[in-house]
Amino acid sequence: MNRVMVTTYGLLLAGLFSIGPAWAEQTVGEEVKDAAREVKTETKQMGRKIKDETCEMVKGKLECAGDRVKHGAKNLGDKASDKSKELKERAN
Repeated sequence: MNRVMVTTYGLLLAGLFSIGPAWAEQTVGEEVKDAAREVKTETKQMGRKIKDETCEMVKGKLECAGDRVKHGAKNLGDKASDKSKELKERAN
């Protein structure tokens, strides 16, 4: 769990320090929203990965293969959702 928090805070700080000047294509608020969305997605992915690895250690690879596939599909769905939200916000 500690690794997840370190990754989350690291991504948040990286997002905040990468905010460009006011004349950039995105405003500061948009940059912060994008960074927060990215942190949220990365945290979800890390949690699913931890569940997969834990399941594999306890039950074995074969019993956890379905969960691994399901988590991979959720990760792809999250990426698509984030991209669509980002494009929708830029269009407005």
